[in-house]
Amino acid sequence: MRWPITDLTGKHFGSLVVVENWGIVDGKATYRCRCDCGTEVFVKGKELRRAKKTTCDCQRRRFLGSFSTPAEASLAYRKFYALRSG
Repeated sequence: MRWPITDLTGKHFGSLVVVENWGIVDGKATYRCRCDCGTEVFVKGKELRRAKKTTCDCQRRRFLGSFSTPAEASLAYRKFYALRSG
């Protein structure tokens, strides 16, 4: 038995706003979302509700782009991710 798909249209999840219900993809409810930066992404409903996906990764790209070398960015990203993950 399948659970009914929840309509999340118009709801905010971090930087993402749900634009429309895209349907079932790989057995999971999928939504088309728009990030604050304007990029559109497709996200599984479970990832939205559990706050696993709250941005299109624009914040990570912006953060990593501020470093001059890849090694410097890698070290900083690992520290950033460790703090974010708790």
